Amino acid sequence: MSAPRYYLALDGKVSGPHGLDALRDMASVHAFTRDTLATAEHVENWQPIHALPELVDALFPATPKFQLKAKAVPLTTDSVTPVSVEEILRDNLATDARTAPPPDYTAQPSRPPGRARNRDYWIAMIACNALGLAAYFVLGKSPYTAIPLLAYFTMTNIGLYWVFFHVMDRY
Repeated sequence: MSAPRYYLALDGKVSGPHGLDALRDMASVHAFTRDTLATAEHVENWQPIHALPELVDALFPATPKFQLKAKAVPLTTDSVTPVSVEEILRDNLATDARTAPPPDYTAQPSRPPGRARNRDYWIAMIACNALGLAAYFVLGKSPYTAIPLLAYFTMTNIGLYWVFFHVMDRY
């Protein structure tokens, strides 16, 4: 006698006949669930797969349950002495004081903060907007050029602002 073959009801359509190997492959990729209707070849009794023991055992094997065993961990307290947080912090500060380089007190040229960044932002913004206006006049004044250029102006100005004032903190 040949191996049994089965039909499945998938998405409102009958699929099959399928052998057990094909059904295992389909079950491995979750093509159907335990509630999918199935029937054997030459049988008209449609039942969910979980009601067919020969299919549920072959397609959805029971997963083994794992239990963790208790393992004793020996605690050794003879080499560990209690240390307070204050002692650890004191040791860290002493180590930092020994290894830190001496402070650099040389005079740095002073300039107003952000002045160069503001100047460069305005230069870049004017240049990018001038490029967009030139493209508008060269490509022609039509909605097909105006809409992409409007997006260009918006993204360029937002992008320049973001780069100059949020990305380059030490510029």
